[in-house]
Amino acid sequence: MRSEEVDNAVGGGPARSEKSNTTIDAMQLLNDKRCALNEARERYATARTMRDEIAMGDDTRLIDALKELIPILETEAASVLEAKGRKEAEDRLLGIKRAAGSLRAELKEDDKHVSELANELNEVNAKRTTRARK
Repeated sequence: MRSEEVDNAVGGGPARSEKSNTTIDAMQLLNDKRCALNEARERYATARTMRDEIAMGDDTRLIDALKELIPILETEAASVLEAKGRKEAEDRLLGIKRAAGSLRAELKEDDKHVSELANELNEVNAKRTTRARK
């Protein structure tokens, strides 16, 4: 549900279609969280070296939260990629079916033309045979 206040809000991002950006958003979010996990691990190592227990605690909580979120995001990204792949495969299959149908139509046309030429050849041979008998 949208409101005029939300539409006119300052600092809002551009409107985007949910379907077209779903794959990018899911993968980007997953990549962002993986990067954040690596950065948190690096900060934790630095804090441990510096004996900074407060920073260690903060980074430990962040690492734990990211370890919980990343598998969820991987599942979401996988299902988005699967749906995208399925759609692309269906589109490709439709293209193949159309091409095969077009090819069948051409083959029927060619088959008809070959039959006509074979009939003409048979008629010519029959005329030659008749002439040869006379």
